[in-house]
Amino acid sequence: MSSIDQVLAEAPARLAAVTSTDQLNELEAELIGRRSLLADTRRRLSELDPAERPRVGARLNQASEQLRVQIDQRRRELELAAESALLAEDRVDVTLPAVEIRQGRQHLLTSIMDEVCDIFASLGYRVAT
Repeated sequence: MSSIDQVLAEAPARLAAVTSTDQLNELEAELIGRRSLLADTRRRLSELDPAERPRVGARLNQASEQLRVQIDQRRRELELAAESALLAEDRVDVTLPAVEIRQGRQHLLTSIMDEVCDIFASLGYRVAT
């Protein structure tokens, strides 16, 4: 039981030291994963005295839930900080000059048609549409 209390006591400081979601995932696996102290204690429940099992099992469930809540809260904090950093980095400077839109030009076939019409008009023909 004292080891469970020790894990719970150390968890807030360890969670506060985490700076990325990858580190948080590693810490989560260490605290409540398959190879964690809590999982090991849960596997050893069958070795305990039958009268003591419900108390230890309840304490394990409570500790797991507390750690899960703390981890989820830290995950939300890290995601919010990452999102804020991304928004600050991706900010648009409205004082910059606007993007210039280049003027287009006539399509090649349209300019050839105009040139042919000009040639025939100079020969005396009229353009009909």
